[in-house]
Amino acid sequence: MLPGLSLGTDIDPVDRLNENLYIDVISAAKTELQTASEHRTWLADRLDHISRELSAVQHRKDSVSAKQNPLIESVQKIDKAINNANLKIRALSQSLVNNQNRLNNSQMPSLLATALKKPQATKQRRQIAVLHYLIHKTQQSVQQANRQKLMLTGRKQELLQSEQELSNSLGELTLNRQDKIDERRLLEQEFARVSADIVVQQDRVATLQSRLSQIRSTPDSLQFAAQRGSLPDPTQGILQHRFAEPKAKGLLQWDGILVEAPADQEINVVFDGTVVFADHMQGLGNVTIIDHGDGYMSLYGMADYLVVETGQFVISGDTLGAVGQPVGTTGSRLYFEIRHNATTLDPQDWLAMTNISPN
Repeated sequence: MLPGLSLGTDIDPVDRLNENLYIDVISAAKTELQTASEHRTWLADRLDHISRELSAVQHRKDSVSAKQNPLIESVQKIDKAINNANLKIRALSQSLVNNQNRLNNSQMPSLLATALKKPQATKQRRQIAVLHYLIHKTQQSVQQANRQKLMLTGRKQELLQSEQELSNSLGELTLNRQDKIDERRLLEQEFARVSADIVVQQDRVATLQSRLSQIRSTPDSLQFAAQRGSLPDPTQGILQHRFAEPKAKGLLQWDGILVEAPADQEINVVFDGTVVFADHMQGLGNVTIIDHGDGYMSLYGMADYLVVETGQFVISGDTLGAVGQPVGTTGSRLYFEIRHNATTLDPQDWLAMTNISPN
C-alpha cells in the first residue's frame, strides 16, 4: 500500500449481501426511475408549451413585419410628395421674385395720359395690373404649397412614430422569440439527458432484479468470495506494478496493482457493494473504497474525479470516476487493491485480467 493510506477501524464491514439489501436498493431505484419519468413528462409538456408560444410569437412577428412594410412605403411616398412640394415652392418663390422685380421696375402712367387714351399708357397700366394679379395668385399658391408641405410633414412624423413603435415591437418579439428558442434548446438537452438517465436506470433495475433472482436461487453465488478469478477489471490498461512487488529500495512492497491507463478513462466497480469512502486521501489522491460484505473490500485510487458518494450502493460495472494523473508524476494510472479484513490480497488472483495487459 502507498504511504499515507490507512483504511482504519472507522470503516465497518457490512454483512453479507442479502436479499433484503437488493430489495431496498431496487425500491430506491424504482422511486428514482419514477421521479425521472415524471420529470421527463413535465419536460415534454413544457416543450410543447414553448413550441406553441414560439409559434404565437412568430405569428405576431410576421404580422408586425407585414404592417411595417406598407408604413415604410407610405413614408417614402410622402418624402417624394414633400420633395415635389419643395420644388413647387422654390419655383413659385422665384416667379414671385421675378414678378415683384418687374413690378418694381415698371412705372404707373399718369391718369392724364390714360385719360387722353394714349395707347402706350393704357398698355402699361394693364401690364402692371396683371403683375399685381400674378403676384397675388403666386403668393396664394406659395401659401397653399407650404400648407400642403406642413400637412405632409406632420403625416410623415405620425407614420415615422408608428413605424418606430412597430420596430420596437418587432425588436421585442425577436428577443422574446430568441429567448424561447434558447429555452427550448435547453429543455431539449435536459429531455435527452433525462431520457438517457431513464434508460440507464431501467437497465440498472433490470440488473438488480436479475441479481435478486440469482441470490434467491443460489444465495452464495452473489458473495464476493465466489467471484475469485472472474471479477471484471476496474479499467483497461497496462500493468505497471504487481502485488507484493518491492519498492522504496526493497523497504516496502506494493499492496495492490498499479495500472497505466489513458487519462479520463472510466474506472468501474468490480463487484456489488456499498461505498464506504469517497474522498481525497494523502498519497493516493481521490480514492473510493467499496465494502462487498463478509469483510471484502476493493480500493480504487489516483482518480481524477469521483462520481459516487459514501453510503451509495453500487453494482458491478458502475462508473465511480475517471483515471487521473497523480501530482508530481508523468502519465495517468489507477491504483487498485483488494482486502479481506486487514489482509491485502493479490488482485490478479481475483480479476479476470482480460483488459489489463502485463508490461
